[in-house]
Amino acid sequence: MANDIKCPNCGHHFDVENVLAADIELKFEQQYQQKLQQSLDKVETEKKQLQEAQQKFDETRKNANEIFAQKLQQEKQKLETERQEQLRKSIAADFENQLKMLETNNKDNEEKLKEARKKELEFLQKVQELKNREDELEITLQKKLQQERELLTEQIRKQEGEKNQLKGNGHAVEIKRTADTVGRTKEAGR
Repeated sequence: MANDIKCPNCGHHFDVENVLAADIELKFEQQYQQKLQQSLDKVETEKKQLQEAQQKFDETRKNANEIFAQKLQQEKQKLETERQEQLRKSIAADFENQLKMLETNNKDNEEKLKEARKKELEFLQKVQELKNREDELEITLQKKLQQERELLTEQIRKQEGEKNQLKGNGHAVEIKRTADTVGRTKEAGR
């Protein structure tokens, strides 16, 4: 036991290597505990920093999401407004086209109606003209018939008068008939 030492006070024997090893072990353990504590403090600090960074990141992400949601909402409203405006323009254009078509159809119909009225007026005028002509022809025919009647009546009176004369002059009639026959024969011979 060359490494043993005796305590002068109590007389207890100690192994120097064990004492030195225990002292070195205690120092190493203290250093290790100190380094461990420093590492734990460093880890805790880094953990706090990470938590703060995570919190900041979450806040930033939340803000970014809110900004994105706001921009998205604004874009949706803008697109909806544009779509409604395009729809209004499209409806207005369709309405204007239909209105123009109706106006054109109305003008065409008015022109056709005017033309039809004009043709109807011309037709009625022609019908009236034909009626007037018919009336004039009727009047002219009636006048001619009246004249013919008068002529026939006069001829019949003359013939009756001649018959009466001929009855009295039978012989003259006989001569006249012969003369008429001869005259007809001459005319036929020509």
